[in-house]
Amino acid sequence: LGADGMQHLADATEHLPQLEHLCLQGNSIGDKGMYTLVQGGSLGEIAYLDLSNNLIGDTGMRHLSSAITSGRMQSLELLLDLLILKEKVEKLT
Repeated sequence: LGADGMQHLADATEHLPQLEHLCLQGNSIGDKGMYTLVQGGSLGEIAYLDLSNNLIGDTGMRHLSSAITSGRMQSLELLLDLLILKEKVEKLT
């Protein structure tokens, strides 16, 4: 999908208010794509988000974190690559 595809997805989520599961595994989502998704999309009902095998860096994780802490995402089961997540959590703390 990349950043451009994420814009289309973010636009589409506004028309899918019942969307609860979103699998974006292996879609070359980077920091810009993550920003686009959390800023432009309607993610309030998503309870499961699979972002494994993507190119999300520290900045992209901060975008996701801000969406969670601001209440734009009510509850979330997040699937990431565990080794990458461990490294990112260590950097952010």
